[in-house]
Amino acid sequence: MWYDSELPAHRAYADVIEQELESAKAVLVLWSKAAVDSQWVRSEANRARELGKLVQGRIEEVRLPMPFDQIQCADVSSWRRGGSQVQLSLDAILGGEGAGPGPSTTKNVSRRGLMIGGAAAGVAATGGGWWLLRTGPSGPPVSPETAALMQQAKGALWQNTPEGQNQAIGIYRHVVAENPDYADAWGRLAMAYAWTAHWREATVGEVLRARARSAAQRALSLDASDVHARYGLAFAKPWIGNWLSIERELRKALEFSPKDSDVNLGLALVLWAAGRVREPLQKMKVILASGPTPGIYVFLTNMLWSAGRQEELDSTLDEAIKLYPTHFGLWFTRFYTEMLGGRPEAALALAADRTNRPTNIDPEEIDSVVRVAEAVQSRSESAIRAVTKEWLERAHRGAGYAENAAQFMSALGRLDEAFAVLRAYYFSEGFDCGEVRFERATGSFTPRNDRQTAILFNPAMAPLRRDERFTALIMKLGLPDYWRASGRKPDYLA
Repeated sequence: MWYDSELPAHRAYADVIEQELESAKAVLVLWSKAAVDSQWVRSEANRARELGKLVQGRIEEVRLPMPFDQIQCADVSSWRRGGSQVQLSLDAILGGEGAGPGPSTTKNVSRRGLMIGGAAAGVAATGGGWWLLRTGPSGPPVSPETAALMQQAKGALWQNTPEGQNQAIGIYRHVVAENPDYADAWGRLAMAYAWTAHWREATVGEVLRARARSAAQRALSLDASDVHARYGLAFAKPWIGNWLSIERELRKALEFSPKDSDVNLGLALVLWAAGRVREPLQKMKVILASGPTPGIYVFLTNMLWSAGRQEELDSTLDEAIKLYPTHFGLWFTRFYTEMLGGRPEAALALAADRTNRPTNIDPEEIDSVVRVAEAVQSRSESAIRAVTKEWLERAHRGAGYAENAAQFMSALGRLDEAFAVLRAYYFSEGFDCGEVRFERATGSFTPRNDRQTAILFNPAMAPLRRDERFTALIMKLGLPDYWRASGRKPDYLA
């Protein structure tokens, strides 16, 4: 290990630290209050992040500075609580050099193997840096640098942002270029292409699906049991109308690797989209234990809301926001579940705390949902009419707006308008809300042939499910055919 207390007396300390950062295989940053305030710590941690070497821990109760608050950080104020996470992350990055049974793990690391940041702590630069990656029985050994890149790509993908998806694809493409016989890198590339296709315009999505199938076939030619290639093939198709085939393909993949977190996540999301949340919740807890990211927390908390498990929802959101305090997905999840779960005053209090609002979100976007919360709280007919008009207009501008509008109108008792929005969203009847989710600049889309169906089964939509028009809607989507073929009813009918 190398500490900055070992700086030689005759050299400029900035030059020495830069040299050590460049030569180290891993950089452990331990965040404290002093570290957060230190520009030097931030600079060194950021260099490690850019190099893909950062492992991050928190030794005091502090709010991490950007961009480190978007990356997983182990709580090592007690080694027993968080040390194993750091340990596994270092072992993976160092290629096993530090393997050992306990807190003394790093004793065997070479002097330049690990650099310790004096007052700080960081994160494995993508959240969940302790995931261990297999190379597949037919794959060649990979370097620690390649293993670290694979971890970085996995964490980036499950941030579930356009930037993270693009980063994951770029890293996997780099890895397969350098390691053309690495089966699981091809499999994970297929998975990244297939997943990203669900969040791009339809024309771009078709290109990504073709790439997913090609990468998956390459992986399977190298290792017929590669589960991530099978994931890529399963997800390289729209969800609507394909729930059963995707479910069966993913369950078959799990026969090869029952505990694979990616495949379990894929299966959980497909079942949730088809109105089945009990089995997905069992899987999500295992997935979360393998390495949390903001995207995983968003999925889990929305599933808990769908299942009506309010106490678990509250505690999980507390846990997630402690790690990612300004993540937009978690903020809006808390706001919506409070507002639509009978606690609009809590949602309004959340919005009133401007210091902790999500970063890079137009204030008007937040103000627009505040007006809905005010209408939910007051039940004023004039307020309800005003937000109904506003959100009908927004539903014309984007698929994400339409999803929100349908839920808001259902919660406000405006069922005719809610069904009108859903018919437009799923079938382009009445109007076309387009494929962009919110603003085009965000780079996130929901293709017309790949709309989200999980929203139909959350608590806010309960008034719609009691209306005969809901049966006609789900029949047109093909969900009853899936329930019959799978032999499983949705939770709301079970």
